[in-house]
Amino acid sequence: MSQISIIIPVYNSEKYLEKCLESMLNQTFKDIEVICINDGSTDNSLKILEEYKNKDSRIKVINNKNQGPGLSRQCGLNNVDPNSKYLMFCDSDDWYEPDMCENMYNAIEQQNVDIVMCDTNVHIIEDDYNNARLNGCISNRKIKLIGYQHIDETNIYKISSLLFNKILKLDIIKNYNIQFPDAKMHDDSTFIFQYLLLTKTYYGVDKELYNYAYRKNSLVYNAFNNIDKELYYPCLNCIKLLDKFSRNFASLNLDKNYITTRMNNFFNYDYSHLIKKKHKIKLLKKLHYILKSIDYLPKHKEILLLIKKGQIYQAASCLDKKIYLSPIQKIFSIKNSYDKKHKIITILGISVNIKRREN
Repeated sequence: MSQISIIIPVYNSEKYLEKCLESMLNQTFKDIEVICINDGSTDNSLKILEEYKNKDSRIKVINNKNQGPGLSRQCGLNNVDPNSKYLMFCDSDDWYEPDMCENMYNAIEQQNVDIVMCDTNVHIIEDDYNNARLNGCISNRKIKLIGYQHIDETNIYKISSLLFNKILKLDIIKNYNIQFPDAKMHDDSTFIFQYLLLTKTYYGVDKELYNYAYRKNSLVYNAFNNIDKELYYPCLNCIKLLDKFSRNFASLNLDKNYITTRMNNFFNYDYSHLIKKKHKIKLLKKLHYILKSIDYLPKHKEILLLIKKGQIYQAASCLDKKIYLSPIQKIFSIKNSYDKKHKIITILGISVNIKRREN
């Protein structure tokens, strides 16, 4: 029996994998199992995993075809020790401090809370000289709530959606069938959002126990490089899963505003990374078929409501004004709407749609 199960999805991580695995074996807290899912790696990752499996029986290796991080993590979750009490995660190019598991275990046991989060140290392994991306990465990984906290409608937004700097209770995950979506992005967020909707108490450990490797060739960095070619919309399966989760536990009166805010964030992120107009419109049309059956969208989620009603081009115009206008354009700009039937005139941040004359 292991007290903590740690899931590590692995894809072409041969340069960093040994450091990650060594950090697991060197934990001061020994009662762990480390479940490594090889996600169809084409380098020497599987060979390294097998070597460490033979070195220490606490390391388990599952070899799969390439499916992406969401299904890999779900595979790991399906194979945890049934008697294990807690769940943690690590990315294969990152590593734990030697006392991370001990600190996280002691905190969740002694504080008797549903979730514990620690601080993260960001290491610049490969610099892409994108200061905005780097600053956002660091900010998103820093702890914002320290010590014991009740999870309410305000604090829930201060808990990051990252998996790797947390310890979770496996009985909550199993009892409510919390799952990962089939998605190559947002899968971690979708999982954590479900968990947070069910939890009441939190404890923040003010120590940098997790080490995150910042690389320009990471999954997140490259996810949208070929998006127009692949027509890859990861938000759709994530939104479907959140909606399904909400419906399954409707009797619990889950926070619908939190759910729809997270849905909104998912599709906004995907939309903002698309380049071609036709693919933006296709995303919104696909989203329409999901949203039209959702009856709990709040009135202040205007763009989601437009998409739900099928007003796709109006929603696209609103999104582009929100995402793409420069500071100067927000003062004054004139542009065509997507349906080319209107001119959008923006003056001092106020936009007006004016119908174009028919020739």
